[in-house]
Amino acid sequence: MFMEIWKDIKGYEGKYQISSYGRVKSLKRRTRTNYPVPERFLNTTTRLTKDGYCRVTLIGEHGRGDAHDYRVHRLVAQAFIPNPENKATVNHIDGDKTNNHVENLEWNTREENMQHAYKHHLKKPMQGALNANAKLTPEQVRQIRKEYIPQSTKYGTVALAKKYGVTNRVIGLVVRHKAYRNV
Repeated sequence: MFMEIWKDIKGYEGKYQISSYGRVKSLKRRTRTNYPVPERFLNTTTRLTKDGYCRVTLIGEHGRGDAHDYRVHRLVAQAFIPNPENKATVNHIDGDKTNNHVENLEWNTREENMQHAYKHHLKKPMQGALNANAKLTPEQVRQIRKEYIPQSTKYGTVALAKKYGVTNRVIGLVVRHKAYRNV
């Protein structure tokens, strides 16, 4: 385990810091109206986004009207992990969205992040009719399987492909239950 290192959060220098462990603290200072603000740690463990990431609200120069929410893992990555290829996504290596230690984070492309999620069973690939790119509805798949007659000119692969606006290959995969297996 590495020693915890603190760095100013970009855009909030002198106000907030992020640590290599994923902790956030508000620094001791005085506001524009000379109100004293004590140093304190901000709660990031119970403040989660809808999809389970730790988040923190930082208040800018203009007070509460200038508040912004940030995902903690992105703040850690921006402060501690070089990103020479300018990748846009931060990946949790162990799949735990609340483990924001710098050693558990890496920059990825969106595609690399999705592949990591599939490989480590963190996300199931969308298959068949559940896939946003699906060409057939579940009802159409059931109908194709009912109508299909091998080598038929009226109900064969070519005719059904034309009827449903898909390729012959898709019809073949559907009737052999190689595609749309969940239907």
